[in-house]
Amino acid sequence: MEIVRYPLLTAGVGFILYGLWGFIRSLRCYRVCEGVIVGYEQHQEYSLFAPRIEFTGTDGIVHTFLSQLYGSQEIPIGGRVRIRYSPAQPDRAEVARFSALWLFPLVWLAFGIGFLLVSILTPRQDGLSGDF
Repeated sequence: MEIVRYPLLTAGVGFILYGLWGFIRSLRCYRVCEGVIVGYEQHQEYSLFAPRIEFTGTDGIVHTFLSQLYGSQEIPIGGRVRIRYSPAQPDRAEVARFSALWLFPLVWLAFGIGFLLVSILTPRQDGLSGDF
């Protein structure tokens, strides 16, 4: 099973690096402010909704963005939510929730650790010839 070890090891390292990159992206210099929900857009295939949120940046300009977090319409239109945004890219703002900031990096790290463990724990078979 030696041939399985190296792709798993490579995938594990790749997933861990991608997860760490996600953590670093989440820790960048973001501003936190309040936004107002101005509407919802329904997912094309499911009955889930993403809020359209408006906020005023530190530059005084009003920005609007569509959240990537789909769910129910739990907060009414006109409701206030905390958002995080980069002053350099205010159009890529997001609702300041655990799932938006940390969930995907944690999932990638978990996959990476799982792949690494499988590659390390895969038994070595001594005496294999190079023939298949």
